[in-house]
Amino acid sequence: MRARYRCSSLFCILSMACGGLFAQAPVLFFSDIASGPNTGGENGNGAYVTIYGNYLGASQGTSTVTAGGGSMVNCQVWGGAWLWYQKLTCQLGPSAASGNLVVTVNGQPSNSLPFTVAPGNIYFVATTGGDKNPGTFAAPWQTLLKARDAMLPGDITYAMNGVTQSADDGTGWDAAFLLSGGGQGNWCSATGYPRALVAYPRATVTVGNSSGGSPEYGLRTSDCQGNWVFSGIAFRGLSPAETGSGSNYRFSGSDITCPYTQGSGGSACFETSQASHIDFFGNHVYNAGAANASALFQGVYFSTDSNAIDMGWNLVENVHGCRGVQVHSSPLGSGGPQDPTGHDQYDISIHDNTIHDTQCDGIIADTVDPSKGPVAIYNNVVYNAGIGPNNPEGTGAWNCIDIPGSTANGPAGSGTVEIFNNTLFACGTFANPPYGNDNNAIAENGDEAPGAPAIYVHIRNNLMDSAPSALYPGGVPYVVIWDPVNGEPCGNSQNCPWLFGTNNLMYGAGAPAVNLTQILKSVDADPLLVSTTIPDLHLTSGSPANQAGVAIGAIGVFGVDNTGRDHDGVPRGPVPAIGAYEIGGSSSGNPTVGVSPSQVTLQVGQAQQFSATVGGNASTAVAWSMNPVVGTLTSTGLYTSPASAPNPETVAITATSLANPAASASAAAIVSPSSVSLTVSPPAATLGASQSIQFAALVSGAGNTAVIWSMTPSIGTLSASGMYTAPPNTAATQTVAVTATCEADSTKSATAEITLAPVGQYSVSFALVGSTSVKVSWTAPSGRPASDWIGLSSVGAPGYWYTWSQNTGGAAAGSMVLNLPSSPGIWVFRYYTGSNYTIAATSAPLSVGVSGFSVGASPGTVAAGAPLTVTWTAPAGRPAGDSIGLFRVGVSNVNPTTTQYVNGSAGTFAMPAPQTAGEYRFRYLLGGSGWVTAALGPAIAVQ
Repeated sequence: MRARYRCSSLFCILSMACGGLFAQAPVLFFSDIASGPNTGGENGNGAYVTIYGNYLGASQGTSTVTAGGGSMVNCQVWGGAWLWYQKLTCQLGPSAASGNLVVTVNGQPSNSLPFTVAPGNIYFVATTGGDKNPGTFAAPWQTLLKARDAMLPGDITYAMNGVTQSADDGTGWDAAFLLSGGGQGNWCSATGYPRALVAYPRATVTVGNSSGGSPEYGLRTSDCQGNWVFSGIAFRGLSPAETGSGSNYRFSGSDITCPYTQGSGGSACFETSQASHIDFFGNHVYNAGAANASALFQGVYFSTDSNAIDMGWNLVENVHGCRGVQVHSSPLGSGGPQDPTGHDQYDISIHDNTIHDTQCDGIIADTVDPSKGPVAIYNNVVYNAGIGPNNPEGTGAWNCIDIPGSTANGPAGSGTVEIFNNTLFACGTFANPPYGNDNNAIAENGDEAPGAPAIYVHIRNNLMDSAPSALYPGGVPYVVIWDPVNGEPCGNSQNCPWLFGTNNLMYGAGAPAVNLTQILKSVDADPLLVSTTIPDLHLTSGSPANQAGVAIGAIGVFGVDNTGRDHDGVPRGPVPAIGAYEIGGSSSGNPTVGVSPSQVTLQVGQAQQFSATVGGNASTAVAWSMNPVVGTLTSTGLYTSPASAPNPETVAITATSLANPAASASAAAIVSPSSVSLTVSPPAATLGASQSIQFAALVSGAGNTAVIWSMTPSIGTLSASGMYTAPPNTAATQTVAVTATCEADSTKSATAEITLAPVGQYSVSFALVGSTSVKVSWTAPSGRPASDWIGLSSVGAPGYWYTWSQNTGGAAAGSMVLNLPSSPGIWVFRYYTGSNYTIAATSAPLSVGVSGFSVGASPGTVAAGAPLTVTWTAPAGRPAGDSIGLFRVGVSNVNPTTTQYVNGSAGTFAMPAPQTAGEYRFRYLLGGSGWVTAALGPAIAVQ
């Protein structure tokens, strides 16, 4: 493996928290409990609360922590090391109130965490206690089972050092610690404040069998309504922790390992099934699975119907079997409409985790439905994921992040998975996978069923540092995009919309492919990481990833929103770095720089004066710069956006101290593109000798809607009104581009493509014969095999779908007469070569019985995500099952951007426009197969 090292202080390397460690204000990530009493317990000072974060200082000194403005007391831990960050543990004290937890260090307050002072009892368990005791600090219980049996909603039990529950609890569920709200015991509740089992400060508390014997489960739930908190617990067993029902579980700061597990039945070190609202914060999951563990075994597994998942700040490492983190929902019964389980999952946030050394993928999020709730993967550091070897089943995938897009049961999901600001290193280095094209940094695997909506993957600000492997000596690929229509990876010349994004750094496997038309503004440069041998994947000074990202904006992640900070808690500026880490601010004593305003949105040609403030040094002089160089910037900070901008552009305006060039600050100038848009229809056509076609140009956002028509090469004739006529003779197949350019804004143009078919080449056409029949004619080159055939399909239908076919017998020309289709639809005839589905020619549309169908939408030009209003009509008596789909132009009926089922003879509905700019059209699809188009809507331009 390639190794690189950059100079950095030893302290930064060991702490993995460089970036202005001493200058940063304290930052809080999460607390172990979010509610508890401020009285009772040890010395009457209420519950202990452990707060996890960074930049807390090595000791308390003059630092303070408050709850609702009231001072907390008796801090037994301050600045203790936990994973790559820190923690502190204090009691609430009688002054604590409901409100926010805030830590102040060196006069700088932290961000806040919500906390509720709530009623409840505080109990204790110690090895020296007795279960007949009252469970107080002075007279604790002896077993965790006594605590489980006695606790009520809102109660907290602190377990002292050495407390262990490793034997079977006798409930018959093969578990050391069963939770049930049903027949086994009244240990769960759906309402009220949660119960909590917490390790006393610095204590080691174990649940489960550490030797891998019976019982199989450490923690297990059955008929449990939920409402539990577990913190600081060492979970052990073949299945250390499994929540199988209920909601509102919180696991934090726990130690979870299962090195003996084979997992052939499907399991994990930590697993949820049919459980929702799971907070999984700051846990250490490691040595998961035996060396020959099954592919069905994972490190962390959010399985069947587990929704509302917030997984953050965990360390998952050394996972055998398969994935580090898996999201996948499978039916518990036989599947199908009668089985209510195994539906797609939603409201999932996987962020700020470190995941490394996994046999298969680092993270896989399958069977998800972002349209029901956001699915986001961000601020993660993933390395050495997909290292192999083969598991016993010889299956899996070997990516750092994998989005297959499948559905196991129930309605298929749709929408977009957001993946941003992740640092991905040495992904997919497994040299001998059982199949190809599944070793990558990020994979969109296109496993949607035929006819199902597509799952899209949006990647931004991800740092992909590829390492060579025996399979890929030039570096493992950055991404793979699978075409769900043909089941193959997208080729270099394809426009594949299923994975798209911007501002990603791709290094180590050559320059990013220029033909990835949906992946824009990629950075191809050494990211200058601290070290890839330790590894320490922080950025060093001068990294091209610094301030090279794009502002993420408010995308609505589920649970905790940490999009404004990096993996260490360093605030992200208006123009963030690419990857999980920012380069931190200056240390104390150096000048500090601020830029105002911090963010502006400008139209093309608009100006903005920026100002800089410099503190901590006598000199206030700064140097102004911008990145990228778009528009102009004077030496006094006056920025003017360019006269035209085809796409939105975020420009970092940076002021750098002349007294100390290490001190700088940036603002974001967001340049909006021109509001003028232009589309041409039809977007493509095939013409024979002397045939003509009238093109139409739609100009939006300008008072002057005139266009100038041009073509290249100059073959045939093109009128000033957009009428194109093919030449009388064409020797070979040729392509002519017909372009309309907007008079109001010459930077706006749109192009249609004409294919000229020569005599003797492929063509297919039709002519009506009376009112019930149609004559189909074709031409083809001489010498074609007898297996060529003509098929009847519908506009937009996939290539493999047809309702009638007839072989050509290899003839160079011919015709046949057939009855008109008996069903309504917009039909086309296709010429197929050989015994496959390669389409050589397509006829003009043939409309049959569609006069009552229509679909319209407004406005014709719309911003991404803005509302669209859709109206439709259909003949009376249509059966249920018809639908209206929105499709990107050129995409088949298999992959709608969104689908709305309709019933009746007319209606109106609203929906948001797609998030990806481009030209779209609505199609009215008849029920049944879903491939027959009955009406086409007007073009919709999404900006």
